[in-house]
This record gives sequence, C-alpha cells and structure tokens, in this order.
Amino acid sequence: MTRNVIQAIALGSLLLTQGCKPILPDWETFQGNNLHTGHVPVTLDATKFAPLWEWERPNKDEGVSPDISPAIIANGIVYVSEDDYFREQKLHALDEADGSSIWEYNFGAVAQLNQPSVSEGKVYISTSGHDDTFMWVFDAVTGEVLSYTPFSSQWPQYLSPTVFEGIAYANTGYYGGKVSAFDSIGTYMWESDSYGDNDMFTPAVDSDGIYQYSGTSLNVLSPTDGSLLQTIEDPDPDETGYSHIGATIRGSLNNVISFSGDNFSGRASASAEGYRERSLISFDLTDGVVAWKSESQYLTHPALVEGKVFAASNTPLRLEALDEATGDVVWSWEPSDPDVESFHRNIIATDNMIFLSSDIGVHAISRETHEELWYYPIPGSLSLSADQVLYISEGYRLSAGYLHAITLR
Repeated sequence: MTRNVIQAIALGSLLLTQGCKPILPDWETFQGNNLHTGHVPVTLDATKFAPLWEWERPNKDEGVSPDISPAIIANGIVYVSEDDYFREQKLHALDEADGSSIWEYNFGAVAQLNQPSVSEGKVYISTSGHDDTFMWVFDAVTGEVLSYTPFSSQWPQYLSPTVFEGIAYANTGYYGGKVSAFDSIGTYMWESDSYGDNDMFTPAVDSDGIYQYSGTSLNVLSPTDGSLLQTIEDPDPDETGYSHIGATIRGSLNNVISFSGDNFSGRASASAEGYRERSLISFDLTDGVVAWKSESQYLTHPALVEGKVFAASNTPLRLEALDEATGDVVWSWEPSDPDVESFHRNIIATDNMIFLSSDIGVHAISRETHEELWYYPIPGSLSLSADQVLYISEGYRLSAGYLHAITLR
C-alpha cells in the first residue's frame, strides 16, 4: 500500500470522526496562531449560529475584580485564566460541549496570573510579580503540573506565549523588552537581549525568526538562540510607554505588521483593553524599510487574510479592509445601528466573514457583500475554535467574568 493511499485512508477516517466538518486549526494563543493572523480557514453560514452555553467565573464576586482572560481552545477543551491581583487565581479547563469543568488549578494568592497558550497537549501559562514569576507547563488533558520554571520580571502582566515547533516564546525581562524560550517540558533555554522595556507583547514566530516590536522598532531574533538578526526603526511611534498590548503579525509579503508605539490600560492585563488608538505599521523585511503606516488609528487588534488587513476604526466609525501591500483602504463597513459608538478588542477573519466587537455586541460582516450577516448583543474579546464555536469573553473594555459560547454550525 502506497504512502499516498495510507494518508488518504487516514484522512477519510478523520473526516468521518469529525462528522465531515472541515479540519481546522486550534485557537492556541493570542489571535489564534503563531503568526497572530486571527484567520480561521472556514466558510460559515450565519443562519446556523446559535447560543451554546454560558460560563461564569466561580469566585468573581469575591476578589478585587471579576476578570477572566480571553479563551484559548484546543482538542475540545477551553482554557480560561482568572485575572486578579494578589488574590486566589485559577486556571480552568472547560468541556467545549457544555462548559462543564474538566480540571482546574489553584495558584493561590499570586500577584498576577496571565493568559495561557496550548499546543501539542501542553498548556503554557505564566505567573508574574517578583517571587511569583514562573512559566508553568500543564498536561492539557489531565491538568498535571509538568514543570514551573522561574524567569526574571518585576510587576508586569503578559499575553499568551507563542508556541512554535514545541518551543514557547514569551515576553520576559526584569525591565521588560526581552524574549525567552522554554521547551515543551518548561526547561528554560535562553533569554534574548533587551529591546525596549515593554510588557504585554507576544511575538510572531516562524522558522525564519521571532518578530518583536519594541515600541520604537521591529527586531527579528533567531529562533535558535535569540540573537539579533535584523532591526527596522519605526520613525514616528504613535505613543510611548511600558506596555505594548498587542502582537506582531507575520504577513504574506515577507513583512511584519504591528501597532505603532505602545499603549496603556490602567491594568496592563490580558483581560483589559488599552485606551490609546494607534496606527498600524508594516515593515518590509526584504528591503529593511517601513512599507506603510495606516491613515486611521485603531483600538481593535487586526486580522490578516488573503492580502487584506482588517481593523476597526472609531474615527471614522467603520471596519476597514486595508491592502496588505500598500495600507490603502479597499473597502469598509459602517454600522447602521445608531447605538454603536465604538469598536473594541480583536478581529477574527474567516474565509467569508469578519467578526468584530462594538461597545454593544458582536457583528459578523460579509467579506463579499460587505453587509452585516449576524449580530449578538454581548461585546467582548473573541476566539474561534476548531469545532466552529465562537467564544466571547464578555466586556468591551474590561472583563465582566462571563464566557459565552456560540455554535457556528
């Protein structure tokens, strides 16, 4: 039996076990994948969307805040971390079918519990705050602690680590601005030099590089040892500060797209949105120059698919589709509901729709007709699983402690 025949049989068996659903990538980290594109390659039918379940942080009325991180999902399990400050905080693993608890881990009264990532059966999550600072690795199915490894930091919070080929790359550094690598069992491998003093960033990673925006420049680091391969300056960052609150996007044109400058939220946490609207900037890696900077500014973290960058501006109030090569707006959508005052959080792109949150709810926009196809009256941070479930971590600026699951099939 030939290798191709064996692969075809295996694929056919998998399609049967999946009920002939398309085989989709898991939502493993911030903006879904190691390139942070926010793209899920699926065509959806809005007439099939329906609420599935709702989950509430169990102790949300007992701490300083009710906050939870945006959902991370893999292999039918949803991972949500509590976000508080020097109070008891837990990592929850929920059954995607009904939101019931599979396992949870109590970190105790740590300074900060951050947003998790999941890949190849491992969950990576950091705690931070001087003596509380560790990279933890769990078995994704059982919740068994596999390791917890200290690293340097003061009082930052972090977005999800980016996992690529079994290595977790995380924002670290006593003064911020560094990237560290941890292997699949949490062993500390290396820490890069410091590039700025930011927290709240997570780099895009592929076999060619680690792409870190420092607040003033794009730095390309070696995935092998973190050494500097290339730097491209941002000649006019929109804002300066200590928290970036965003991820670099590895583009399709040998480019990297980032917010220009830094942000501030008052909480510097994965559950809180920044206040500052910023331009997008595209760095051309081939020529080592800035390719373009957007005319509009955005709060929403963009998504990238098929040569279009999607981001929602509040001045003017519209979803914009930017040409990846030039930054020009090629089409836009404006809400007809007068109650919509602003757009927030992150964008998800599928093969035929764009999902985005306003201050009053979540909207699905057709990429073909540029019309609204669906609306759900709960705003918040968005995740989309391989099982075609849309998750809304409720709260357009600050978390409300609720997670809503919407089946899309």
